Amino acid sequence: MCVVGTYRGDATLLDLRLGSRIRPLMINGKPCDEDWRTRDGARDEALPPVGAGDCPRAHWPTRINDRHGSPVSALDISPDGRRIVTGTLNGVVRVWDADTADLVREVTRDGHLVRAARFTPDGKHLITVAQLGGPYRAQWLGVDMWSLDTGELTQVLWPDETDPPFPLPCDEEVAALTRDGRYLATGHRSGTVTVHDLAARERVGRLVLHGAITCLAFDGPRLLAGRANGDVTLTYVRTAAESSRG
Repeated sequence: MCVVGTYRGDATLLDLRLGSRIRPLMINGKPCDEDWRTRDGARDEALPPVGAGDCPRAHWPTRINDRHGSPVSALDISPDGRRIVTGTLNGVVRVWDADTADLVREVTRDGHLVRAARFTPDGKHLITVAQLGGPYRAQWLGVDMWSLDTGELTQVLWPDETDPPFPLPCDEEVAALTRDGRYLATGHRSGTVTVHDLAARERVGRLVLHGAITCLAFDGPRLLAGRANGDVTLTYVRTAAESSRG
């Protein structure tokens, strides 16, 4: 099973073994679930936008983008295969039931660019990577953790407010996270892929490929990088534990 998103805001669940479509989740950004407005988790009008951080509600950019029709920029399937998350460039993050295609939770809406979204290993939380900006923050990437039970922001993984953080660039085109939220990979249209260790507060790897980076995905310690020319590169990311063993 996999999920595919498009530039116009479509998301579709596919069966790779049969090579067929299972069901659509949304078309042009609008849920195919006819009853989505009746569910508490999917209709809260006071949800904070991705990347808002401590920005006051009066400054939330709720009118900058329409919540429907934005390109799908982040996708993931929960470890148990029961939930799907989609994120868009206008900051709409949604969680879906994989069996029914029901929209069960909108974590955020009408915010900043969502570059990546990942379920935690236990499937109880969601980690998002989104652009931070505005009068209260520099133009960096921010990494946040959200509760799937309540939809609330539970932890800011980056930037770390206790120490001066090193900035994560916001001009990268795509991003990917490991499930534990420790390693963040960013890709640029120049062909550069950079891996950041958020816990160690350092950049741990850099790869330069020929062609713009269009997508990234972690599979354990392995990192897949897709390029505009259609090529896909598989590389291995050395973790902190392996580095300490020499």
